[in-house]
Amino acid sequence: MAESCHLLMRYGLGRSTQYILGFSFLPFMKLFLFCVALFAGQLQTSQNEAVVRLPPHALSISTANGGKMVELLYAAPSLSLPKQVPSADAEGKAWYVDVRNLGPGEVALEGVEGFVVHLEPKQVVRIRAAGNTYTATKP
Repeated sequence: MAESCHLLMRYGLGRSTQYILGFSFLPFMKLFLFCVALFAGQLQTSQNEAVVRLPPHALSISTANGGKMVELLYAAPSLSLPKQVPSADAEGKAWYVDVRNLGPGEVALEGVEGFVVHLEPKQVVRIRAAGNTYTATKP
């Protein structure tokens, strides 16, 4: 007890100190701040793109969903993309849509000229307008 009192008197009662009774909290504080920074960084990356969830058993993805993440939950086995391939916007950027299948079954995305992409549950695909057809890339 006398040693504890000696440490408290030596480092001061009212000051913020690194050591309290000989124990360092600095490594724990560094770890805590690192975890908070990592978590905050992950939150910011998912806020860049608008997310639209199609109603269950919807049959198509509309042109208005361009530039957005479309989530499919209990989707029909086959969804159609716009029949007329959307043209580039005013800035010259090609139309695209990101599609995430939340399940439970596989979904076929069908476009013009025989374009078909099969999407398993939990998969994501980016579909872009390319002239008079579509292209797909999976990350």
